[in-house]
Amino acid sequence: MSQGLVAGALIWATVYAGLALFMLLASRLFPGRGYALLGFAIIALSLSALGIKLVSGPELDWQVYWGTRLIVLALVLAPIFHNHFLTHYCGAPVKQSLVRAAYAVAGALVLAEYLLASRQLTGHTGGPFVSRVEIGPPLTVWVGAHLLLSTGLLLWAVLRGKKNCLLPLICLATLGPVGLYDLAEFVLAGESTLLTETLLWVYALSIVLGLLWELRGAEGKLLETTSSLAEKTLELQVSYAELEQVESELFKKEQLALVGELAASIAHEVRNPLAIIMNAASGMRRASLPEADRDTLLSIVNEEARRLNQLVEELLRFARPVEAARVPASLYDICEQLRQSSPPGHEVVLDASDQVGSVFVDAGLFRLALDNLMANALQAMPQGGKVVLSISRGYFGDGGQAAVVAVTDHGIGMTPADVERAKKPFFTTKPRGTGLGLSIAERIVEAHGGELSIESQAGVGTTVTLRLPVERISELPVSSVKVPHSRRRMLSSGALLANETHEGRESDHDAG
Repeated sequence: MSQGLVAGALIWATVYAGLALFMLLASRLFPGRGYALLGFAIIALSLSALGIKLVSGPELDWQVYWGTRLIVLALVLAPIFHNHFLTHYCGAPVKQSLVRAAYAVAGALVLAEYLLASRQLTGHTGGPFVSRVEIGPPLTVWVGAHLLLSTGLLLWAVLRGKKNCLLPLICLATLGPVGLYDLAEFVLAGESTLLTETLLWVYALSIVLGLLWELRGAEGKLLETTSSLAEKTLELQVSYAELEQVESELFKKEQLALVGELAASIAHEVRNPLAIIMNAASGMRRASLPEADRDTLLSIVNEEARRLNQLVEELLRFARPVEAARVPASLYDICEQLRQSSPPGHEVVLDASDQVGSVFVDAGLFRLALDNLMANALQAMPQGGKVVLSISRGYFGDGGQAAVVAVTDHGIGMTPADVERAKKPFFTTKPRGTGLGLSIAERIVEAHGGELSIESQAGVGTTVTLRLPVERISELPVSSVKVPHSRRRMLSSGALLANETHEGRESDHDAG
């Protein structure tokens, strides 16, 4: 064996190792394209070159033996890894059962070679050791069949218009005769020109050029996609600006509608007291009016004035932002105070069998919310009845723990349609009322990070349930409690109208 063959084999082993590393890295950048399989095939070629180096060096028994085994291993594994890669590279449909069968045949060939070759060392008694390939004919058929299959795959891809497969096809067509020549020379004479390694290197470079061609095409597509995304982004920006404009117009219309609704509600509630006050004032102008009748008319004026004042207070309370100063407080104490202050004629029962303990609430605001709910419950039972205040533990919809306070009456109840509209501002089924009590109660509960729900059945009664956070409330700053967007609009409209009303009152006062 020549020293040039030894040096050349070592160089090619190193070159193939570097090329295999490149393909393995490419497989990470382009997963699913099979470049890892090509990397494994090139690793097998590197083992083949290393085997040639071993058998070409000093004639030591173990070097000759293992060098031959490495060459056989490479000749078995490289073709199957390469063809498996080509099925991905060419986009050829292949059944996985055939792939598994091919790998099973490769494993059987390697096992047979190593089992048969083990007898060479055990049967060697002396003299120069010459290793031989035990599965020479099957190996030749194996390599030749895979070479034909590779050529067929590349030709099929070229005919289907894959230009990146043309150069590998030319290289492979040239590689076939040269590879068979080198194989025959090595098996028969133990020499090799290493021309096959050179052509395999050119073939691998053609695959790399195909990869670069794909990258060039991908770069063009990327630029095209980037340009398209820029156009779509511009269109989205224009659409977003138009949407903002439409939303702004809708918000203004919503504000006007709410102002109109508020004005209608105020007009409805103010007209009757004003008419009564005007009639009472007209009656008091009579000089012959008895003193007793005058006192009656004055009491009527005072009562209707109190009613108007209550209406103004509710409107201002609704328009004013809710700021809950939460501290530990006992729900039982708040509900007990509410029960004791209830008007006569109704039975108010407090059910606190489930001990809740202290909860972070603003006691004054929460009592106001319960006052509104109690007023609704009592008004739903004009003939008297029983109202149940219950305190218990419960859960929110997301599974968080909650302290639950429920107000249950056995009054006239509500229809499903009324339940849906019950929490809307200015909705009321009573002949006298602003419809703000339930809305104010819900705002107070939301300011505590809780929620309000209603269950009702016509002719049976109504249950209004308040859920307040138990543990997480101490971790939430006041600013973290968000009022729903639609409600913020409603509040801003109410605040705007309240400010305008207040300014108008000051103007009237100045004019007076």
